[in-house]
Amino acid sequence: MKSSSYIIELIVAGAGAMVWLILILFIFVGYDWISLPLISEPALVIVFSPFLYIAGVVTDRLVDNLFDRWFKENYKNPGFLGKEEYIIARTKIYTRSDSLRELIEYSKMRIRICRAWAFNSMMIMIAGDLFVLLSHSPFELWSQRWGAFAGITVSFLLFSFLSFRAWRSLSLKEAEYLAIQSKVLDEMR
Repeated sequence: MKSSSYIIELIVAGAGAMVWLILILFIFVGYDWISLPLISEPALVIVFSPFLYIAGVVTDRLVDNLFDRWFKENYKNPGFLGKEEYIIARTKIYTRSDSLRELIEYSKMRIRICRAWAFNSMMIMIAGDLFVLLSHSPFELWSQRWGAFAGITVSFLLFSFLSFRAWRSLSLKEAEYLAIQSKVLDEMR
């Protein structure tokens, strides 16, 4: 995979992380100190890009460890490949076929983005709900707060669930295709 693709993937993951990190910051210090014209400056994107990248790297590592611990046996279906067979099949494909390697890298990128956004969506939901319910919230009436709370909870819970399902489905398909591709490469030799 080209490094520019991986950088974009980490920036996508980091963008979600920055949303919930900023919401957590707002919970503790409020949001009145932010100037609206300053936020709309295009140069701000250039200034914050390294932070998005770093947040993406940290999120990717954190989520990789969490998912490996919580869902270790679920995403590599033993019916297709065990852990050792998975590593062997992937190594075989990486060393024997450039086109299949690129296909795997594209698939892995989609898997990592879905995995990161399953986590980021949950964190945005938690941070957004806390922000709405705490006194710093821009919503003055409790009816507004409960409406925003419900909207945030339902939206991001659904997005997290759909991202998780996409991660799971893509991971299983990847393992299935790796098994098939590995067999085909063995037959070609």
